[in-house]
Amino acid sequence: MKVYIAGPMTGLPQHNFKAFDAAKRQLKRQGHKVVSPADIDRMFGITGRERPEDLAAAMLQRVMLVELRAIGRCDALTLLPGWQRSKGAAIEILWANMWRVPIYTIEEFLTNDSPSPLILPSYIVPDCYGASAGVRSRRTASGRIAPRTPRR
Repeated sequence: MKVYIAGPMTGLPQHNFKAFDAAKRQLKRQGHKVVSPADIDRMFGITGRERPEDLAAAMLQRVMLVELRAIGRCDALTLLPGWQRSKGAAIEILWANMWRVPIYTIEEFLTNDSPSPLILPSYIVPDCYGASAGVRSRRTASGRIAPRTPRR
């Protein structure tokens, strides 16, 4: 199975490359082909040592377009811890929904033989966009994400 890893990067030490690399190793050990945004960033010369404000917006847009295209060629998208606060992961989730790529937490995907995808409808707005976005998510008793009704 070809798996895309999504998760927080901006503002984290070394752009969180270590978490992406660790997830990639675990997924490869299970026999999966892996697409990691950290690897795509490295192809563009991003090392993880830059400050976010030092990266040109135009380059980041090009990198994100490459990453989004890769999602459409994957069989699954896995989410690293902290994905709820990541605007990039929010965009990747919306894109995966558009391509009908099932979405899993990395823990669920790695530990279960038959993982259950998260229920993330395309209109869900992760917490990174705040309450002003109008739609919020909640956890069900089983730990799944379910939509709440829009705020009025």
